[in-house]
Amino acid sequence: MFKEALEISRFPEIIYTSTRISASRLSENLYATTIAGKLTLHGVTNELDFSAQVGIGQDSLRGYGNFPVKQSEYDIVIASVVGGTLKMRDEFKLLASLSRKSKGDQMTESTGAKMVATDVPIRYRIDVAMSRFTVRAFATGLFSSLGHNPTLAIRDYTGDTAFAPSNPGQSSIRISVKSESLTVAADVSQKDRNDIETKMRQDVLETSSYPEIVFESSQVLANKLGDDRYAANVTGNLTLHGITRQEKISAQVSVMGDVLRAHGECSLRQSDYGIKLVSVAAGTLKVKDEVKIAFDLTARKQ
Repeated sequence: MFKEALEISRFPEIIYTSTRISASRLSENLYATTIAGKLTLHGVTNELDFSAQVGIGQDSLRGYGNFPVKQSEYDIVIASVVGGTLKMRDEFKLLASLSRKSKGDQMTESTGAKMVATDVPIRYRIDVAMSRFTVRAFATGLFSSLGHNPTLAIRDYTGDTAFAPSNPGQSSIRISVKSESLTVAADVSQKDRNDIETKMRQDVLETSSYPEIVFESSQVLANKLGDDRYAANVTGNLTLHGITRQEKISAQVSVMGDVLRAHGECSLRQSDYGIKLVSVAAGTLKVKDEVKIAFDLTARKQ
């Protein structure tokens, strides 16, 4: 993605040349510097100032700092990924770590710079085998006092998420569920299981007419709780039973290496999606309007 944006075959070098350096001493052999100069990037040269810290040893010098760069100022087309649904922000950071060491009467030099797009999300795909995704209905009627609240397991679904650790607000998620894949996970008789699943597919979800349930986020707000842990509030569009409505989901997110985990729950009303409430077990068990969706998802870096 960066190679295409930078057009490296046409502009193979990025050059920074200083014109003025000012420094203040922080401690022995450590200085805070402000550097003015010119950056040539993508065939465009602009003035650019940045700050750096410089340390001086007995026979070496080392400096590190970062350049905040706006792509639009260098005629760079801002890149997008995931079919254009995720787009980089204009600003990225060019980090530099420079060192110079003497060896006898000669100086050997090692320099390095790398571009870090702090707002570019990392893509993950949900590992269904390692995840749990359920819908719980709440009963009313004759047997409701016996605790008959059927839980349905979602068996067939796919999902992709993009998560930006340094800027979680740039994150997104999309999940697609095969509506006919919902099965009863509760401990009920085989007769009741067949009755519930048949009514759910034919009368509730009408799976032959609406085979897919899709949630796609439009906004992600997140607060960092600790190292690689976040509390996220996701707003998005849920398409269910042929109707699309905005829903909000709360989740706890953690990242460990190449694995992202998210768990949480949300509630929704069936009537909001034109779903009629049904009864099973010869009418003795009726389902309330509100259902609760719970998830514990494991996703792996792509």
